[in-house]
Amino acid sequence: MSLRPVLDHAKAVVEANDAELQAYLSERLADLRSRHGNASLGRVDKSMDILLRKRRVYRPQPSFMYVPELPGIEFYKRDDFPWLDALEAAANDIRAELIEVLADGPAALEPYVSVDGVPQEIVCGAHNFGAGDWVVVVLPGAVLPTCRDLLLAVVRHHLGRDLRVLEFITKLNRSMM
Repeated sequence: MSLRPVLDHAKAVVEANDAELQAYLSERLADLRSRHGNASLGRVDKSMDILLRKRRVYRPQPSFMYVPELPGIEFYKRDDFPWLDALEAAANDIRAELIEVLADGPAALEPYVSVDGVPQEIVCGAHNFGAGDWVVVVLPGAVLPTCRDLLLAVVRHHLGRDLRVLEFITKLNRSMM
């Protein structure tokens, strides 16, 4: 006996229930929407989508330490990054630099651990990436730049001395101290 018909029926029942719930809630929220005109009801809409399983809940999943009471912002608004357009405009230059580095072949990206030239596997206990993911590693004793330093270097190199970029860098420097 195949379970497919039973599963299909269960799925149809759940979808019908979700549709009824959505209609019920939409009817109840119609007055709220009319009172607020064109105002954004983003949190209400997101809550409904989560309830109806149309939207995934994104929660912080730190790999080292959880810091309580930070705002749970799923995705930052593009407006929070006024320099992003200029960075995206530099994407072809960034890509060209990477291609230039990779043109030197495998020697340009020396494996972290190798025995007689054969790359070895790296074992790591971090939970924020999976097997086969690319990760940044360095040889023992290397001094790593901070994320802030890396971001500033990319922004400075690709965006030059644009006043908005300098303003962003100044704010970033203040917030990181």
